[in-house]
Amino acid sequence: MHETILNKRYTIKAIPIEDRRPIELSANMKPHPLSFMELPFDPEYSLYNNRMTPERLNNVTDDEQYWAIRQKVIFRTLENCR
Repeated sequence: MHETILNKRYTIKAIPIEDRRPIELSANMKPHPLSFMELPFDPEYSLYNNRMTPERLNNVTDDEQYWAIRQKVIFRTLENCR
């Protein structure tokens, strides 16, 4: 695992959802080994299939994100990670 993610703590904030109860984590989550690649972009995570997945990068514009994904990167969906 990359050294830069060993000194980070990952948390997900429970947000109330109308007409449903909030989704909460029942256990701490280990960071994905590639999480260090997202940290410089100030990522926001969401829960997908009870796993943490990046939803938004705050330090880049929507256009930059679109073209980076189209040309350079594949976002991990955590389907193969456990």
